[in-house]
Amino acid sequence: MTKTCDDDIPDEAPAALRARLERLEEESAHLARETETLSEVVRRQGKLIETLERRLALLLEQAAEAEIEAGSHALFADRPPPHY
Repeated sequence: MTKTCDDDIPDEAPAALRARLERLEEESAHLARETETLSEVVRRQGKLIETLERRLALLLEQAAEAEIEAGSHALFADRPPPHY
């Protein structure tokens, strides 16, 4: 069995096997691209979540300070939501 330089598939391999291998290689390349794309999406979402968490913490601090200045005894963050 001699192998071609281009694709490392033996020259004597049946056409169906060669076609199947090519499909698998294409699918593998597609999945690799999709994995990279999804990794980038997850990275961006992680950064957004971190930003939103920082903003939420600042807003909760500001709300607590405003309630203290208004003379409220129960802090906003310590009260259950109105639907309880």
